[in-house]
Amino acid sequence: MQGPRFVIPLSLAALMALVVSLGSVSAFAQDDPLVRARRALALSNYPLAEKELGAVKNGLRNGEAQVLEVRLKLWTGRYADAVKVAKQAARLGSDVKTKLAPWWAEALVRQGKLRQAIKVLESVKDDPNAHRARLLLGELLIRSGKRRDADEPLMTLVRAYNNDEIKDTDAEGLAMVGRAAHLMRAYGDANDAYNQAERVGAKKRVDALLWRADLFLEKYDPGHAAQVVGEAAKLAPKDPRVLVAMARVKLAQAMDFGAAEELVDKALAIDPNLAEAYFVRTGLALRVMDLEAAEAAAKAGLKVDRSNLEL
Repeated sequence: MQGPRFVIPLSLAALMALVVSLGSVSAFAQDDPLVRARRALALSNYPLAEKELGAVKNGLRNGEAQVLEVRLKLWTGRYADAVKVAKQAARLGSDVKTKLAPWWAEALVRQGKLRQAIKVLESVKDDPNAHRARLLLGELLIRSGKRRDADEPLMTLVRAYNNDEIKDTDAEGLAMVGRAAHLMRAYGDANDAYNQAERVGAKKRVDALLWRADLFLEKYDPGHAAQVVGEAAKLAPKDPRVLVAMARVKLAQAMDFGAAEELVDKALAIDPNLAEAYFVRTGLALRVMDLEAAEAAAKAGLKVDRSNLEL
């Protein structure tokens, strides 16, 4: 009769040990500046992200910290610095370079260096994990007037989904499939992919929401565009890309020029070099025939990105 009396105490002891262990893991995560930097960046708290990245010790900067740093500099208008960090970090190995490539290329594009951006993406396009790089490569080829060439990298995402390389539970992957379909003008397929992505978590991903907003705006559906951009704003209220998207939605949905101008000002306060924001500002100035202000806004955008077709 003695044996069973020890079952409950032993179970409680094991449970307590598990709780302590989980608590230690949680405490470690809270004490890890890399974890805090990732969270701050996702919330568009850029000053905090910068502070936490600065606290990451050199010995722990094994690639992820550099990827976060490149994204931080990209979204705060320090494009040349983003490229510099990416070049240095790419030496850490092919896996790191593949992760960096899309953000590295975007930083180049934002400086008008389209050919260099394409070259970076082409250098990693054969990596099986380079879905995002191939997606951006297709987009940039279209921007370069090479739509036929863009089909090849874009179709790799569709094939990856059909071959089950991109799983039905992969919110980011499904959103990229949706974006690829949109770029190939398969609008129904794009919408289906976005719906599927949202069912498995894409509503918590700013990029996915902004891509879907682009689709809605292109198909003259500002109401749904406003809905998804609003969801993005809840996630990252100070993301300059989100602020510009909100400005465009305000103009498309209600011709709310005052709100659009305020949003553009906020975006440029965070990223003073964002060409898309200057494009909206140019349009707002032209609305009231302020040609001097329109010219100044266009010049400011083109000073950074001479390849921007909107400006």
